[in-house]
Amino acid sequence: MTINNSNDDPINQLIDKAKPHLSTITFGGVVGYCSGAAAKQIGKAVAVMAGLIFIVVQSAVYTGYVAVDWEKVKDDALAKVGTVSEENERRVNIKIVSFFLFLFVVSIFRQIYNLLLFLLFYKYLLL
Repeated sequence: MTINNSNDDPINQLIDKAKPHLSTITFGGVVGYCSGAAAKQIGKAVAVMAGLIFIVVQSAVYTGYVAVDWEKVKDDALAKVGTVSEENERRVNIKIVSFFLFLFVVSIFRQIYNLLLFLLFYKYLLL
């Protein structure tokens, strides 16, 4: 059995066409995976720290070392944000809904864009 190394082989032609694109896709995939893994670890660390701080404060309250006036905490937090009227709540709800609608539309367009890129890539390399 002999191995044919000529350029007439369709598999070799396909590999030659795909080489510049595969290196870019591979690098982007590795970088994307690494950044996602790092964000996941950082998110877990932040969540654990917030939970530990809450547990420490609650333990200090339970044992009597600290007295927390939760109503004052709530009132101070609302004062920082501003008074919440029904009109302001409707405005905030409209802004939240419009923001998520915007994200939905952007994600749809990104999916269409990715589909078009895939189809062009498929057509360029395989047809």
